Amino acid sequence: MAVLTVPDTDLSDNVLPEGGSGKKSYGITVERIDIPHAKAASAASTSGVVCSPNQVTADLIRKIGTDLERHRTVADIAARRNVSRELAEQIVRLYVTHPGVTPEQIMSKMGL
Repeated sequence: MAVLTVPDTDLSDNVLPEGGSGKKSYGITVERIDIPHAKAASAASTSGVVCSPNQVTADLIRKIGTDLERHRTVADIAARRNVSRELAEQIVRLYVTHPGVTPEQIMSKMGL
């Protein structure tokens, strides 16, 4: 986040003289303020975590596969998709060890 401070000036001072270079200091100061962000993994709450086998769908597995292709970590995938870390690890492990597997095949391998 940046803060821009512009002091009140008289508008007649901003008129450049004839043949002026066009460069004029207007008394503007810029101050940078960094705000720390919370990590995505720590921001996820465990209250809405999908753990039940009947809540795991092929669409969810497909989205986890897309996240894996985008080089997201298991913790990020678990937080983003609101699933437990263990479930995300299991799905990622199946995607990595079985190239070309479909979400339906992953569901059958997991016994869902």
